[in-house]
Amino acid sequence: MAKKLTKALRGKRRWVGVIFKQGVDSRDAANKIVNSLKQELGEGAMLKLMDFYPHGHEVRDAAQTQSELLNDWGPGCGVGVLQVSHPHSQALREILSTGSSLEDKFCLSLTMSGKIRLVRERLALPNISRK
Repeated sequence: MAKKLTKALRGKRRWVGVIFKQGVDSRDAANKIVNSLKQELGEGAMLKLMDFYPHGHEVRDAAQTQSELLNDWGPGCGVGVLQVSHPHSQALREILSTGSSLEDKFCLSLTMSGKIRLVRERLALPNISRK
């Protein structure tokens, strides 16, 4: 009989709060950027766009007034939350944490956590109901 898949045996993941460069105004455009990052991380990397709020979205505008981090990057930036597998989280952070990554990779890492709720709180984004 197979071992029961407990919480400890499941794959670990991290959540990364990012801002997207001005001009990334749709989820499809953000997914293309995420896919290019996934290829850069290498084979077997799990990277998924969970939340995306473009510039002009009502939630994004409210978050911009609440969060000093977002105000520093300008009004044209979109906000997103990425899910990354734990082994690849440090490599992703190194790629997205440089000052030029917003220009080169079209997104920049702002925060990282093991809980998506904490990333959403730090970016002043709403918690999405699963119901």
